[in-house]
Amino acid sequence: MARTRRSALYVAAESTYGTDPDSDGSSYTFVPTLGTIGLLKDGRELLETKYFLGRNFPTTPIQGRDGWSLDFEVPITGLSVRAGEGTNASTVAADYLDVLFAHMFTAVTTTIGTGVATNTTTAITTDADSFIAQDLIPLFETNNPAAATQRTSWELVTVRVGASSYTITNWADHVNFTAAGTIFGTKMYQPSDAGGASLAFAYVQDDLVYTLLGGRITSAVITGEVGQLIKMKISASGDTKIDDTTAKTGNLISGSGAVVPNRSPCVTLRSPVRFGTTTYPTRKIEIDLGLVTAVQESSGAANGRANYESISVNPKITIEPLYSDANLNLKRDVTTGRLLVQMGSGVLSGTIANTAAIHAEVANVMEADATDDQGRLRQQIVFQVVDGGIFTGSTVSRHFQFVRA
Repeated sequence: MARTRRSALYVAAESTYGTDPDSDGSSYTFVPTLGTIGLLKDGRELLETKYFLGRNFPTTPIQGRDGWSLDFEVPITGLSVRAGEGTNASTVAADYLDVLFAHMFTAVTTTIGTGVATNTTTAITTDADSFIAQDLIPLFETNNPAAATQRTSWELVTVRVGASSYTITNWADHVNFTAAGTIFGTKMYQPSDAGGASLAFAYVQDDLVYTLLGGRITSAVITGEVGQLIKMKISASGDTKIDDTTAKTGNLISGSGAVVPNRSPCVTLRSPVRFGTTTYPTRKIEIDLGLVTAVQESSGAANGRANYESISVNPKITIEPLYSDANLNLKRDVTTGRLLVQMGSGVLSGTIANTAAIHAEVANVMEADATDDQGRLRQQIVFQVVDGGIFTGSTVSRHFQFVRA
């Protein structure tokens, strides 16, 4: 019997466009979708014939090219295990977010966790020489700040002064950490012109398994409202849809590979938003990654698609603080600055840190319109991420980065 609840989704990166990376599905990665997975849309085209036969009726179409599309939503989480002192985050097993962000952006860059030696509002020395300029580093120390407001503090390295010595951003709410503090190792993604490999999905629909090949994520929007889960809504489409129930048995069809993640989704609490040197209290955060994609068409391909490419990534970040004329002037004066959004408090729980952050080296306000929040005046501030130019010397700024710890 068909039940919508009996659904699951798995993903794998393709090495060749439109070719199944694993015929039996055993190396596909489970995707913990939230709520019901969007119903799979069949994209098989029917080509009209419209023969004139002397009668006033349509004629049978012929089969056109294949295709598919799918919408789903996933939780934003940190790494499955924290990379503590001396541990490179590369040793942490890849999960669904690794696959999805490597596809949307590019291959992962990792850092090694280290202890804190000394820390001020603008400088930090560490036990190991683990970072370079532009790295986002997550600092954590038990009960610093106090337990009631405790969280990981994300900082940006602006200068590598020397071995294990760095200049960091001076955020308005910075807390100085002691030698008891730790900087977790991270996985970092940033956009590239090429983007990552195309995707294959295995979609379990009750007692059927469909293999979806030649996939590309066409839209991804991260949202978080105060006190709620931080989620990413994704739309994807692709080249070929196959009933693969016979081949993809085992953990896919039985659901034995589908388990709840070992860490909770990040929650929109103790998750500050910073622009320039100011921290903005907001009731809502929305990060539209601004994916621009295009099919590379080819008459020689089975479905007319030689590839499905990532063209560009143009993020926009929307927040809703209380209204002020100063916020409006951010737009009117074309004010630019660094933008950082923390996701999840990052309060250590066993071996899990569970926090993430996005950072743009340069952003400006495109909109700052007033909005009504149950009788309270707020502003919907929309930041656009723009080219940061040269960071220092001959080093180009990282346009935008998503980092997990």
